[in-house]
Amino acid sequence: MNKAFKKIINTLLLILLFSNIVISQNSNFIFSPLNTTHGLSDNQVRFILQLVDGRMVFTTNGNVNIYDGFKFQYIHRREKDVTTLKNYDGHYRVYQSKDSLLWIKDQYKLMCIDLKVEKYIHEPNKIFQNIGVKGPVLDFFLDDHKRMWLLTEKGLIQPETNTLIKNISDGGKLQDLGSDKGFLYLFYHTGEVICYDLNTQEKVYGVSPYDLSEIKEFDRTSMVVKGKEGFYQLRNGYKGGFFFFNPKTKNWKTILETSYTLNTLVITNEERAYVSTLKGVWDIDNNSGVKNYFPSLKKINGEVVNTDISTLFYDQQGALWIGTYNRGLLYFHPSRFSFHKMGSSYFPNSNLKDLSVWSFAEDEFGKIYLSTNFGYYEYHTSTNDSIYLTSINEKMLSEDVLGQFNKKESNTYKNKTYNALFTDSRNWVWAGTSDGLKLFTPEDKIGKTFYVEQGLVNNSVHAIIEDKNKQMWVTTSNGISKINVDINSQEIYFTNFNYFDGTLSGEYLNSSAFESKNGTLFFGGVDGFNTLSPNRISVPDLPFKPLLRSIKVHGNKIEHQRTYGKKIILSQATPFVNDITLNYNDNFLTFDFSSLNYINPEKTYYRYQMEGVDKDWVTLQPGYTAGKLLTLNYTNLEPGEYSLKVMSSNKVDVWQGKPHKIDVTIQPPWWKSPMAYVGYLLAFILITSGILYFYLSYTKEKIEQHHREEILLLRIRNLIEQRKAFEDVQEKQEEIDDSATEEQLQKPIDIAFLNKAIEIVEKNINIPGYSVEELSSDLNMERTGLYKKLTKLLEESPSLFIRNLRLKKAEQLLLEGDLTIAEIADRVGFSSSSYLSKCFREVYGCNPSKYTENAKKST
Repeated sequence: MNKAFKKIINTLLLILLFSNIVISQNSNFIFSPLNTTHGLSDNQVRFILQLVDGRMVFTTNGNVNIYDGFKFQYIHRREKDVTTLKNYDGHYRVYQSKDSLLWIKDQYKLMCIDLKVEKYIHEPNKIFQNIGVKGPVLDFFLDDHKRMWLLTEKGLIQPETNTLIKNISDGGKLQDLGSDKGFLYLFYHTGEVICYDLNTQEKVYGVSPYDLSEIKEFDRTSMVVKGKEGFYQLRNGYKGGFFFFNPKTKNWKTILETSYTLNTLVITNEERAYVSTLKGVWDIDNNSGVKNYFPSLKKINGEVVNTDISTLFYDQQGALWIGTYNRGLLYFHPSRFSFHKMGSSYFPNSNLKDLSVWSFAEDEFGKIYLSTNFGYYEYHTSTNDSIYLTSINEKMLSEDVLGQFNKKESNTYKNKTYNALFTDSRNWVWAGTSDGLKLFTPEDKIGKTFYVEQGLVNNSVHAIIEDKNKQMWVTTSNGISKINVDINSQEIYFTNFNYFDGTLSGEYLNSSAFESKNGTLFFGGVDGFNTLSPNRISVPDLPFKPLLRSIKVHGNKIEHQRTYGKKIILSQATPFVNDITLNYNDNFLTFDFSSLNYINPEKTYYRYQMEGVDKDWVTLQPGYTAGKLLTLNYTNLEPGEYSLKVMSSNKVDVWQGKPHKIDVTIQPPWWKSPMAYVGYLLAFILITSGILYFYLSYTKEKIEQHHREEILLLRIRNLIEQRKAFEDVQEKQEEIDDSATEEQLQKPIDIAFLNKAIEIVEKNINIPGYSVEELSSDLNMERTGLYKKLTKLLEESPSLFIRNLRLKKAEQLLLEGDLTIAEIADRVGFSSSSYLSKCFREVYGCNPSKYTENAKKST
């Protein structure tokens, strides 16, 4: 009786549960493909994750793909990169821990990637051993605080806090866990959740979402995702189940049960759940309980995708990524495709080729009509947002509608014909040309021209229109631009829309633009037309700062962990690089940045500044970079320190968050390095000290020499006076006692010798070449003997003896004042008057003329 009653209750619950389910084919739920043709390694996607820096990780059967919005990068795996995970038999899972490690868990396998070097870690078990975990790891988990939990034979270990939860097998086989406010929640194969207090490490309570009889229906796999109020869980067994556990009330809630497997779950900030399945995608609003089921998905080209949805992910830009088993990736963002594209496939005869939509018209009842090269069509919309066209005969059109089609607008202004011409509510005249958009204002008679460089989406302009909100719209050969006019400064800038926004891939046609009575805009072109409700356009903020993709020196990419000239320039992968140091000749740099703008990569604004080079921020419009990749070149940087800052945005003049900053140091050459300057200073000090030492030594020597010469002159004067006195007393000298000593007799002999030498020199004093050799010959002595004799008596050499006698004679002649210096030099044997002056200055301390002048003053 109880079982029958329970079955009735479960049936009623299922009826109530599915009563608000809508099987949907929402025309706005349109996906863009991303597959091997775009660089994905293979089309079998197994898991999707977003890194902290904003990059996307897509794991496929063959590889790990890291995507930055511009290009895919692959990380290859080898057999030794895999370790055994004995207790895990669930679905493929990927986690990112706080230390930039990417953990991949598959059935009985565990792998780990170090994102900083973009390589797998060999033998991941060594990581566990290094943090003190002994014995084999049976299962691996990361909680909601990115803390690592390791299941071992001893229990569940949290290495950071040294926490050990024992006896966890009491609840059955552990499949998943979550954490919140000091509590740990363990989810078992039985469906039961057991709560543990992390402070006491003791069990608090346990509660199950269903009876024991239903365990096998959901016992195989589990995936837990934390929401604002509790934990959402997918379970699979014979059935698929989607449940919610509220820790405050300790109650479980069944959200969805299916007869097929539920693969992956994501929860948005608004508590909206997306669930991938073998047969499509569930979209569940957990606040209202409304469920939308999409058994198939629609791509931008109209193709319907019916395939197994293996995984999905809701990124931080508000986009939904869907991974399939064999069709690659599908991407959806609600702000994409603001323009509804009505291609040739929407026309009754979908085989139309070279379709051209010329113009639009609206009748008194608000019905919209199209004029094309294949005839006329009526545009229909229904309450469920479906849109379609029907062919209509010209005879069925009213005269008013035909008149609108046949009305010819003049595109001539100031004797010039343009592709399009429009006078707006400001009385400004806009003129579209094949090369730019012209503007004529009443104040500016000459006009201005706007090109791609000023922000226009394309230079070939075809149609111009102003909507009810006084916003101007321009169609071109490659997209549509909205003209924005600043109210205060009257400055003009553009917001551009391309095929990511749903614009036509081909050209638009001249003057084919129309606004209906309800404000809907129509733009006609080749192979179809666009409709747009301007009020529905929303541009979300871009939450990520740009990503550094590569650094090049002299055009060559610098690889991380590679040696260049016995030096590793980049120890980590470029997304983790905050500073770089280079040699003085490695000063031609190129930096590549990706905006991480997945919504519309070609609608990215950049600004940058290299402090030390750029005085202010430099802003680039999307036209300069094709919106996807920013390349900055800096050439011939001088040695010094620089700081490069880069920001990106998908809105004009809206810059949020911190810039990506890279400090760049260009080292000086060795001869300009601080050590070199220290060496230069030391060398200068040594050289200066040496020069000062030699100068002081030289000065001292000169002073001593001058002193010796003065003593010599004094001795010569004394000898002369002694000679004169000797002549007077010569006779008396003969009477000297014979008993005088030999030493006493030597003095007169020495005086006689000096007198003889002085006499000979004075006799030859006018001969310039009279030398020491000649003096020694006249004295009948050898030169060495003469040198020894004079040195002993006068402490001077023979050459100085001769020179000083010449100078003494020159002094005498100067004092007499009858001869010139040149004549005196000739009289005393000097080769020139300059040489006489030089020698005279060395002995007397001044030149001859100054000496004569001083002598006269003294008398």
